[in-house]
Amino acid sequence: MSLPTPSKDLTLIPPHPITETESTPLLAHPPLTKPQNTYYNPKHKPLIVVSICVLCVLVLEIGVYLQLTPITRILESIICRNYYLAHPETGLVSPIPEAECKIAAVQSELTMLRGWAMLFDCLPSRWFVKSGGLADEGIGVCLTVPYGFVADKYGRKPVLMLSLLGLFASMVWIFVVCSFPDVFPIKCTWFSSLFLIIGGGGGVAQSSIFTFIADVVDETHRTPIFFGAYALILITQMVSIPLGSVLMEKDLWLPMYLSLGLLGLSVLVIIPMPETLNRDVESTESSSLTNHDEEESSKPGNVFTQILETSRDTLYGFKSLFTSTMITVLVFTFLVNGLTTSSANLYLQYASRRYHWTIAEAGFLLPLRSGVQLAMLLLILPYISHLLVKYGHFSINKKDLYIARVSVVSLMLGCIGIGLSPTPVVMAFFLVIYSLGFGFPVAVRSLATSLVEPHHIARLYAAIATLDNIGGMISGPMLSMLYSRGLSLDGAWVGLPFLASGVAYALVGVPLWVTRLRSHRCP
Repeated sequence: MSLPTPSKDLTLIPPHPITETESTPLLAHPPLTKPQNTYYNPKHKPLIVVSICVLCVLVLEIGVYLQLTPITRILESIICRNYYLAHPETGLVSPIPEAECKIAAVQSELTMLRGWAMLFDCLPSRWFVKSGGLADEGIGVCLTVPYGFVADKYGRKPVLMLSLLGLFASMVWIFVVCSFPDVFPIKCTWFSSLFLIIGGGGGVAQSSIFTFIADVVDETHRTPIFFGAYALILITQMVSIPLGSVLMEKDLWLPMYLSLGLLGLSVLVIIPMPETLNRDVESTESSSLTNHDEEESSKPGNVFTQILETSRDTLYGFKSLFTSTMITVLVFTFLVNGLTTSSANLYLQYASRRYHWTIAEAGFLLPLRSGVQLAMLLLILPYISHLLVKYGHFSINKKDLYIARVSVVSLMLGCIGIGLSPTPVVMAFFLVIYSLGFGFPVAVRSLATSLVEPHHIARLYAAIATLDNIGGMISGPMLSMLYSRGLSLDGAWVGLPFLASGVAYALVGVPLWVTRLRSHRCP
């Protein structure tokens, strides 16, 4: 399990095709299809199920973000201690002052530790996806499909509890490794990803939670609930991160104990949850935990055969998506989507190193990003969408394309500005600019959805998820290596990973700006 990070991957986004329903109102785009892989079950009281789901998300989010800042400092202190033990000529002995840990050797090892952790998580779905926390990028790639079949056959509740147990066990392992640095090498934290095999990690957990909601809430009321949960998560981030910074000033391990307790509590919260699987309905489609629709095998127990058939049909169906230049451009923009998570990993280290802050002080910058995203979600994007459609006479597709274009420019300028910022005030300004690009993936997904036929939406989402995961896999180690290189060059080059991210956004932004939007759907 990679270390918690404030990224696009730490906010709960509904599973596809529910994502389409949840994200569409943000851009004032009516849903093209209703969710086909969830079945409204009126036998259970929606208030009870939704309340438990929201409580679970709230407890889990607080637990994740509370330890975001202290775990960074703990890892830094262990690496720093090991470095000075190996270099006794410096004359420094434990405890090492934090200011002495900002040297290039220590910071380089820290960023590489975190960058490769992201890749290892990808090898065995992104927790809360999109913005960082327990970012389990690739566990979902291998296990979301089989756990989806299990959820449809045996119920949502056992799968969700297993996922939460896996997340808890993963965090316990990191806690143990950091508690006994004389026993475990710090790189043993990478083995935390293995625990995510239990339940499939955060990707399965997030899908299970939204499937619970979709099972008991009719389509009319789903969108407001998803919006409310999303807003609540952003508010939680704004509160939990600075709270963790305050608590670590009193005792570095205090927020860690609280975080671990909350992650364990999230498992207990699910116990009173009623099972919402409607066993009276014979589904001919795959679970909502998958990113694409698939007919069930004639042998329900043959999970591996169904997975192979799903993969084969998905790869075969990708070819039809890329007959359109616009669809190709839109889908491939998701290769850079992982940069949001990976660059967010570096905020604390970068600000602490560049401006000579403690990590606790740097932690107070992060809620600024969540605050801007909250404003974008509730006010700015809906208002801009309204103005463009009503007064600008934009079509729905043209409006989504315009928002995507402006958003990618914000991401590009924000990254470059952060990388070159000489002072904290300037960095905060460009962090706001960067956060204004919050609507980019939502606008791109909404536009791409409207350009394909309804029966191709599933394969579109599968293509997007594939490229998103590939981008997430390579961006972590890549930005870590760039940061290490920047540290060795020193000076303004410390911001090298952010400059590179800005260039990447520019590379996907150019075709997005020059490609014309056609009025017809792609076949």
